[in-house]
Amino acid sequence: MEETLKGEAVGESQSQGMGNTNPARDAMPCELWAMIDSYLSHEDVKAFSASSKLHRARLAPYLFRHIRLSEASIEGFTNGNLKDLRHRVREVTFQGLKETPSFAETFRLCRIYCTSVGIFSSLTGVTIPFVASSNYEGTISRALVRKLSVHPFYKTMRILRLEGTCIDPMNAAWEQSDEELVAEGSEFLESIGDTSTDEEIYFPTTLEVASAYSFHFLRIELSSAENMLSFHYPCMFYSSSAEILRSLTLRMREDFTLPDGDRRLRFPKLEFLHLILERGVNDSLFITMSEVCPAVQDLVFEGARASTDRPNLYGGLPVHYPSIRKFKKLRTARVPWPADPAVWFRRAPKIRTEVELRHNVKYWTHDGTNEIFLPDLCHVDFVLGYEPVDDFFYYNDIILIPTGMNMEVLAVTRKDRGSWKSKLRFEPGNRRDNDLFKNREVPPYLSFREQSD
Repeated sequence: MEETLKGEAVGESQSQGMGNTNPARDAMPCELWAMIDSYLSHEDVKAFSASSKLHRARLAPYLFRHIRLSEASIEGFTNGNLKDLRHRVREVTFQGLKETPSFAETFRLCRIYCTSVGIFSSLTGVTIPFVASSNYEGTISRALVRKLSVHPFYKTMRILRLEGTCIDPMNAAWEQSDEELVAEGSEFLESIGDTSTDEEIYFPTTLEVASAYSFHFLRIELSSAENMLSFHYPCMFYSSSAEILRSLTLRMREDFTLPDGDRRLRFPKLEFLHLILERGVNDSLFITMSEVCPAVQDLVFEGARASTDRPNLYGGLPVHYPSIRKFKKLRTARVPWPADPAVWFRRAPKIRTEVELRHNVKYWTHDGTNEIFLPDLCHVDFVLGYEPVDDFFYYNDIILIPTGMNMEVLAVTRKDRGSWKSKLRFEPGNRRDNDLFKNREVPPYLSFREQSD
């Protein structure tokens, strides 16, 4: 549906066939037409939309609810034949910021988009996917937030995604020298009135869906009577909307600590939690995040390697991530494929077998006692093939990270009350220098269904 915008934004003719009507067709609910259109090609949608004035008028709110913002679409909504539809737009995705690793192009488009997005008076959501080096990933995100915050719609936004993909600055894809990148970065910050990386930023109090890939390295300090608390805790950025947040994606450290007492955050309505860890996923992470987000139903933990914790033993077989039980409402989970920590730092770590992982999931739900855990759990993915999130030169054990074009995924699904089945599949892999990874979609069973007004 969103692709209809591309042709119409440049002023293509809409006059042909506008007088034709069909009572039975026009009587169908708009929601059904929107569903049908989602399966049609770009050209078919344009032709079908032009066949009936009534159909077009009814479907416009659905066709233009979520658009992909480009220079052509900005022109169409500003001076073209889409001006009257600006108030229909509820969510925009910035386009063209991750197709090529060019800071000059990134800064240019950011300036245009952040200024032009103000023409949409009813906007409730913004998604900004981009690529950057680690030097500027966080800086760009902070600058974008400050620039968006000057628009009236910012205070009532429900969706804000800042999805930066980090590409190593030593990668050959970057054609410019470090000096040129620094100069361009300073010019970009100055052009939007942002010359300080320490200046406070804030997020809307109305957020329900949030993603932040670029704030994981920031330290937050809180004074107390006894001492100064300093910790890596990116969840703090969303404290103002903690009571209503439903979906959260963050990149962060695996060894972060929680604040004490009244400062400890809770996200009581959070149903979808996706954490991208700098290195690995340990059992303590499940304990910590289950306290912060007790209502999670769909869980995704990504890490360059699996747990280095010593596994529990149940029935003579190892059990990893036992504290996942603390997510009592869990329905689906996606976690790194565990390896044997005793041989993890050898060149070829022993990877747990399918039988062991099915046994692992069975233990999560039933440990041999009369108590049943995770009654709603129906699907678990164990993923082998993640690369480090940060630059490769920070890692001494890089040879242990699986490489290649594919990630191996073992899907463990519930057969009946007490048994599980598994199936191995492959997905487009590794995070760095791989367009397939950057453009991959979350599997359908983990997709978070967002309802827009």
